[in-house]
Amino acid sequence: MAPERPAAIEVADSSLGVDNLPDRVAALAGGMIYSVACDQQAVRLPLLAGALAATIKLGTACVLLTPSDGGMFLRKARLAGFSLDGAVRSGALALFQTPPDVGKAIFRMGVDRFVRQLQFTIPSRGAFVAIDCADSLFMLSDPGASEEAAQQYLHWTNSHQHTLLATFAPAATAPRDYLTLRHIAENFAGFAVARPSDGGAVLELRHWFGAHGANPRESFMLRSRQSGVLSVRATATQDDELPPVDAAIYVKSAMDVTLAARASWHEAESVADAVDAARRSEAATLILPFERPTDYPMLCRAIVTVRAMRRPCLRVLVRERRVRLRAGQMLTLMRLGATAILPLDVSDAAVRRLVDSLRGARFTRPYEMDAQQVDEDTNGLLARQPDTAKGFCAAVEGLLAAADGFDIETSLVRIRFPDGQMAAGARSTQRFGRDLVAFLQDDTAWFFFFGCPAVSLPKVLQRFFRAPIESAERTTEQDAGRILELLGELRRAALKPA
Repeated sequence: MAPERPAAIEVADSSLGVDNLPDRVAALAGGMIYSVACDQQAVRLPLLAGALAATIKLGTACVLLTPSDGGMFLRKARLAGFSLDGAVRSGALALFQTPPDVGKAIFRMGVDRFVRQLQFTIPSRGAFVAIDCADSLFMLSDPGASEEAAQQYLHWTNSHQHTLLATFAPAATAPRDYLTLRHIAENFAGFAVARPSDGGAVLELRHWFGAHGANPRESFMLRSRQSGVLSVRATATQDDELPPVDAAIYVKSAMDVTLAARASWHEAESVADAVDAARRSEAATLILPFERPTDYPMLCRAIVTVRAMRRPCLRVLVRERRVRLRAGQMLTLMRLGATAILPLDVSDAAVRRLVDSLRGARFTRPYEMDAQQVDEDTNGLLARQPDTAKGFCAAVEGLLAAADGFDIETSLVRIRFPDGQMAAGARSTQRFGRDLVAFLQDDTAWFFFFGCPAVSLPKVLQRFFRAPIESAERTTEQDAGRILELLGELRRAALKPA
């Protein structure tokens, strides 16, 4: 029996065009959609311009759809180090400006008709299509319509072997749009998030199937050269070596046993002393304790201070001592730039092994610097129990968007009581938890658990009601797509007249 031959994959001559980006990531496959979420135009535009310039050099016909004025886009591209004017004059690049109400127009005419009209103006096969601010074209504001639109674009790119690179800029005040994008992007060949960081940007691949195969989740530090062109920060070389001493700086109460006798371990009396020691270090791992609830604001300030030093070889570990961090607090610390959170039951030996494994490693994950805003995005939403369906949906969507990319277990539970029993009447006097958003309406109770293991939900839920809930109809969802669907049902039900 002859060995099975691998299936042939048609690959388009398309590239992301970022200098020093590995070919396994930069080379894009034909018939596929790649998406990048980035709300910063100063990062988004150079990415698109670089991809267009690199792909034009490969001889592939290119198309750009942008809400910006075409001439202004070309001028900004020149400032970013890319001259695309000649490609437009020669016909190698076709530039189209999308009107502000393009989303409504596509909704009325249908995506299939829109892509047919677009197809008339571009090569019949193998083109590279770049879309800036594709939120309206993919109708992210309507999850159902967005999923149908994504399927139409997928069919179109596959049947014509076009390569589609779409950038999205969901607003911070519209977490549902971002969650919709994450849901539809599961069927794309690639999804990445680009965020500004340390005078450049971080390109974080969530999943990426390039022309040469699948790529694991990873991050690339991007720097803008003097010409404006984005380039991946080169790995350490002999001219850019890591500092020879990579120390561990721990607050005394963060460890059970004093380790100051070890050459590379340095003890600090307080968190402030540890941060001061970090200022004098190019490479170090800080171990900070969380001993009491009042330590949380201090840890937020410490992490922001360390990240403001802009030294990627500084790592920050937060170790739980005596008490545990709440899920919202853990997420806030990670978004601010903590390397890891060490659970309460981790031993000193495990901490030492982790520190040893981190030596020489760079912190490349995107982080945020506004501690107050990041805390509001998580703990602020958890602290306010909504009294309307709209408020409940907004809180859940905000928390899901904030937790995207982090290993935080979330669950949406809907309980419907039988025989017209009111949810509010069945409720016990037990207060709702701090990592929980709840909403009671008529005979239905809605709960969104943030950081609570799914196996613990039945026992936790029963504490909130006097009557047994075994006879009630209960739906539990952990998939973000299904959670959005259930929230859509709640929204629609709330709009119906009483």
